[in-house]
Amino acid sequence: MPGMMAKTLVQCESISVVDYRCTAGRGDAPFPEVHQGFNAAYVRKGSFGYRANGRSFELVAGAVLVGHPGDEYTCTHDHAASDECLSFRLSAGLADSLGGSPGLWRVGRIPPIPELMVLGELAQAAAEGRPTSPWTRRAPPSPPGWWRPLPDGRDRRPVSGDEIAAVP
Repeated sequence: MPGMMAKTLVQCESISVVDYRCTAGRGDAPFPEVHQGFNAAYVRKGSFGYRANGRSFELVAGAVLVGHPGDEYTCTHDHAASDECLSFRLSAGLADSLGGSPGLWRVGRIPPIPELMVLGELAQAAAEGRPTSPWTRRAPPSPPGWWRPLPDGRDRRPVSGDEIAAVP
């Protein structure tokens, strides 16, 4: 694929994680692509246009591109050049286990919101092996408002980074 570097970080039956680095610019012609799975791609850097299912979006750093298997899409770079995404492709079984409405995987994009940006950055840190991920003992503290009550109304306080670091 011209202008695209992809490095597979994780590959198993239920999920694959790929680091995409696109070098396309304003003069590069867009071309149709097809989602091969249930995709959620965290935009780490840059911005680009995304067209799918008759809708158009501008994705910027912190946004999440959301795609459904078999849906055709086109990425454009009319306003900026180059971008980086951490993409998660889920199997049908894994996507189904997450719940949500049937149309969830066809929303196209989720704009930058703090909770998803924190998760995206933690996932990126884990992908790079940095010690700021929740899978190490040096995780950052959870930001205020990070958690939500459980569906049955019970409160569940998240485990903070300090508590993770205190585990022997």
